[in-house]
Amino acid sequence: MLINKFAKIILKALGVLFVLVLIIIFYSVYIERFNTQIQYTKINLGFEKRFILISDLHLGKFKDASYLALVVKKINSVENVDAVLIAGDFVYKQDNTKLSEYFKPLSEIRYPTFAVVGNHDVLGSAADMKNQIVEVLESNKVNVLTNETLDFENIQIVGLGDRYVGNNHSTILNTLTIEDKVLVLAHNPDSVRDYLSLDNVDLTLAGHTHCGQIRLPILYKMILHVENNDGIQFDKGYYKSHKLFITCGLGEFGIPARLFNPPTIDVLDL
Repeated sequence: MLINKFAKIILKALGVLFVLVLIIIFYSVYIERFNTQIQYTKINLGFEKRFILISDLHLGKFKDASYLALVVKKINSVENVDAVLIAGDFVYKQDNTKLSEYFKPLSEIRYPTFAVVGNHDVLGSAADMKNQIVEVLESNKVNVLTNETLDFENIQIVGLGDRYVGNNHSTILNTLTIEDKVLVLAHNPDSVRDYLSLDNVDLTLAGHTHCGQIRLPILYKMILHVENNDGIQFDKGYYKSHKLFITCGLGEFGIPARLFNPPTIDVLDL
C-alpha cells in the first residue's frame, strides 16, 4: 500500500516535470527568441556618442527578412543615435538567391550603419558568397569594413576581418595614436587578445558568443566558442579590464531556441 502510494507520487512528479519541460521548450522556441529587447548601457570613455550594436542575425534558417524588419523598426525607435554597428554573422544557411531579400530591411535604418563580417559569412559555402554578401549589404546602405579604419565624426572606427580565418589584421591599430578616439568593431571578442598591449583603443565591440543562447548554468558555456587560455572566457556585456563589450546577438545557431537570454539590441551611451 505504502509502495503504491509512493509510486503514484513519483509518477505525478514526473508528469509535472514533463509538462514543465514542454512549457520551457515552447517558450524558448516560440516566444523568447522573438522577444527582442533594447538594452541601454553607459560606458564612460571621455567622449559623448550613442551607438547601437547588434550582431549574429543568422538569417536564412531560423529567421528571415520579416524578423529583420522588426529589428530595424526597433532600431529606428531609438532617438539620438549617432550610428548603428553590426558585428557580423549575417547569414546562417547560405543561399545566394535570397541575399537581396534577406538584407533589404537594412536599407530602412535611419542612421549611418557600419559592419564587419563574421565566421558564418566567410567559412564553408559562405566563402564563395562573401563578396556577394558584402555587395548586397553595401547596396542596402551598410558600410562594410575589413581591416580598415573609417573616420566618423572624429571617432576612428576600425573594422577587423574574421578571426576564424586569420583575417583580423589588428596591426592596422599601430597607425593610430593614444590621442585618437578609437572604437574597434570585431565579430569575435577574442580579437581583443591580439592587441591588449596597445593603449590606443578605447573600446572593442563584438558579438559571436550569443551569450550562450540557452543560459542554463554550465551548459551555456558550451556554445560560447571562445578561448579560455588565460582564465577568462568572454561571455556577455562589458569587460572593463579588456575594454570590451559583447552583445548577445539576435539570431540562433544549432537550435531555434533562446532561454533566459532574449535577442538584444544594445544601445551604448559613451
